[in-house]
Amino acid sequence: MKLHNLVIVKADKGQTVVIMYKTVYVEKMHVILNDRSKFVEVEKEETLTYLSRFQSFLYRNFKSILSESEYKEIYPSASSIPVMYGLPKIHKTGSPLRPILSMVGCYNHAFAQWIG
Repeated sequence: MKLHNLVIVKADKGQTVVIMYKTVYVEKMHVILNDRSKFVEVEKEETLTYLSRFQSFLYRNFKSILSESEYKEIYPSASSIPVMYGLPKIHKTGSPLRPILSMVGCYNHAFAQWIG
């Protein structure tokens, strides 16, 4: 058995580790992502556009009311694309995946933590 054909992930509930074939994991993620009632394919990746707009929003609305250190803490200088992954629901038949969208590194992540 080759290990690069396997995916090791944490289960949705409990402290369990699940080992799945990579093809099964990818297939289940495709089912989730191809649901057009929840996801729409974009023609062009616009992270930098959103970053620029968000920087302008912060400057206009928060620069004058926050201390310099607070402003620097929430002001994004770069951004990454959010990452989606799935956690298997082992308590359900067929172990469907629970989609998780990780926003860590995204342009508004620090601001969301600051207001949270």
